[in-house]
Amino acid sequence: MKNKYFEKTLIAGLLMTSASAFAVPLLQIGAGGTGDGGPATDPNWAYAGGTPDTWVNSGDGVFNVDLTAQSGAFYTSSQTAYLVIAALPQQNSATDVFNISLLGDVNTSFSLFSSGFGKPPITDSNDLQPHSIYDTYFEIYSFEFNNAQTTIFNTTPGDTGSTSGFLESVNVTINSLSQGITGIHLDLFTLYDDPGNGPRATVTADQVYTNAPYSHDAEWSGTLNPPDPDPDPNPVPEPTALWMLGLGLLGLAGFKRKQAKLAA
Repeated sequence: MKNKYFEKTLIAGLLMTSASAFAVPLLQIGAGGTGDGGPATDPNWAYAGGTPDTWVNSGDGVFNVDLTAQSGAFYTSSQTAYLVIAALPQQNSATDVFNISLLGDVNTSFSLFSSGFGKPPITDSNDLQPHSIYDTYFEIYSFEFNNAQTTIFNTTPGDTGSTSGFLESVNVTINSLSQGITGIHLDLFTLYDDPGNGPRATVTADQVYTNAPYSHDAEWSGTLNPPDPDPDPNPVPEPTALWMLGLGLLGLAGFKRKQAKLAA
């Protein structure tokens, strides 16, 4: 009797754990603060249901996003992932239309992997979730989920679940936008990075292995604060400054004349 009770309890526990794990996608992008189970730490984040079904930031172009991954998101033991930054609205050329900076923690660096026009990655344009955003100009940055595994949570409000995985908090700074660009969209995916082994030996190293669902993406659509103007290398003195300078020179001249009389 005890054995049957133990078996039922064990099965129930495994089912609960499995359901909890399955509720968290293999890859996610969320507003800063959601990857650790808390609410977005930036008040400019809001979750937009419908279209787009994603997190949207309306701040000044500096914000944090949480990138999470389960170990099953990678084809091999390497935890290499790829972050897409795409221009909004859609652009019709591969011309660079934005300048951004990505800053991870002390262990994480971002390298430009590729850029272009279309639906990324160009070599496998059918494996990202369907987005009305593409085709457009995009940049892809590679990085490593190289922190120790921790507990990660579902980043979509109202969706529950937690499991073990990797968490990277990334600071995004939009330095400049070309005329007509009003925002950027972020996607996350991994590749078949070892095509010579396993059942998928026929695929190329540039095909998508895992991607973040459309409802676990992020966007920025705000207003950039204009940068401080560069200081004028040859500033024109203000009238008050000129008047004070002249007064000082007159006083100095009078002092020298008085000293000359006393010496005589």
